[in-house]
Amino acid sequence: MINQLSKKILPAIALSLALAFFGQPVLAESADSKEINDVVMTVSPAKIKLELKAGEKAEGSFKIINSGQAEFKAEIESKPYSIKDNKYVQYNLTKQTSFNQINRWISFDQDSYLLEPGKEQTVNFKVNTPESIPDGSQYGAIMIRAIPKKDSQKKANLTFHSQLGILVYAKTDGETKLGGKAKISSTPFFQTNSKLKISYSVKNTGNVDFENISTVTLEDIFGNVKFSDSQKNDILPNTTREISTAWDKAPAIGLFRLKINNELLGQKSNHTQYILFLNPIITIALVSILVSLTIGTIYIKKQK
Repeated sequence: MINQLSKKILPAIALSLALAFFGQPVLAESADSKEINDVVMTVSPAKIKLELKAGEKAEGSFKIINSGQAEFKAEIESKPYSIKDNKYVQYNLTKQTSFNQINRWISFDQDSYLLEPGKEQTVNFKVNTPESIPDGSQYGAIMIRAIPKKDSQKKANLTFHSQLGILVYAKTDGETKLGGKAKISSTPFFQTNSKLKISYSVKNTGNVDFENISTVTLEDIFGNVKFSDSQKNDILPNTTREISTAWDKAPAIGLFRLKINNELLGQKSNHTQYILFLNPIITIALVSILVSLTIGTIYIKKQK
């Protein structure tokens, strides 16, 4: 009887384990070689911070570097800058608001330069601040476009978008209003995906930007840190920013404690919860084993 039982139950257990550990194929990805292009432009710095006073002038500068093999003409212009989405991926360079009028006040010594390979150019600019300006901060973007020489356009490839941008953050001497809050929602307790995505949002209710500092950690049941990510993000006025991180190598099964520590404008907030990882394949295997054992137990009792 025991031999009959083992013949029926053991194959089911073996099949369940096989599905759990060998059921998902691992695919290798191929990498294509990339051509080394001739026209390469670099700008520095990526962000310029200024302090403005009504009716006074401010000055700034940046560098354009030709780090490629072809000569190009760099055209420069200032644009209004605002955010279009909560992830801060899409931006708007045309919409005018009270927070991005600085592009009207910026003037350059020259609006174009010719750069030979290996050369760099320092570009100076002035900000002529009006007597009457909005309270809070101002945000703009200095856009630089590289145009290859006509005789090299056919053979030159651009390794960048049509334009590179330098952000301009400027604080004015007007009335400053600081305000913001973080919204941290619970992450679902059961996780069946090997990639855990954690996201939360921070809202700026003031008229100047501030820096948000956050740390996400995941610990096992023994207190060992298995994942940690710290970020510093600018939050612009009248915007809500979604901050996210991901643990790409989460285990197939395990119980972990999630901690989110956030700080903005001197205010600290903490969020703690538990998360259980349970791979669907392993779940099916365990259920199959349990069902097989249950059926086997019932069969033995009936034979008695």
